[in-house]
Amino acid sequence: EGTGLLPFRAYLKLLKEASETKGKSIRSIGIVTQPFDKRFTRFHDRKWVKRSRMVAVEFVKFLLSEFPDASVSLHNHESITSRASFTRMMKARIAVICGSTNYCTYPVLANRDAIGFLFRNEKLSPWTKHSPSYYTNIRSWKSPRLANNFTHVLTDEELTHWLKNQEAVDIEEVIYDFPLFRSARS
Repeated sequence: EGTGLLPFRAYLKLLKEASETKGKSIRSIGIVTQPFDKRFTRFHDRKWVKRSRMVAVEFVKFLLSEFPDASVSLHNHESITSRASFTRMMKARIAVICGSTNYCTYPVLANRDAIGFLFRNEKLSPWTKHSPSYYTNIRSWKSPRLANNFTHVLTDEELTHWLKNQEAVDIEEVIYDFPLFRSARS
């Protein structure tokens, strides 16, 4: 699978980079997730609803400790539509971060104001994978990822420890290794 959990410190580094690049402090952080209600969750994700809630709550606590002057909100009520979530991401002013999923790719690309971060994932389509070559506000990033099929063997404490303490993240501003881009520049 191409999805999984990413370390909290990776998101922290991206938020700080965007804040420094934009020259603005972060006052509000919104986290978009699917609802923590089995009725509104994909069938194969239902067994992870409780753990997903725990991870999200720990992430909110982590961000509040790092950004004590910011408000941190979860946006995942069952009444929130995909359109509303996409609009929220498209209107972010400082940073919009897309982890190891395709769900948020297009809203990140549509945002012209914020620094957008797209997770480098071999499962993404080639034009999306190389979009930092075309958009000056888009960055590509990579971080250790805890694959979904591995998280079930960890206790909540082990998982939380990994999420809070894993450090590595790599950010690329521009990727020029795209054949169509190279031929157009030649």
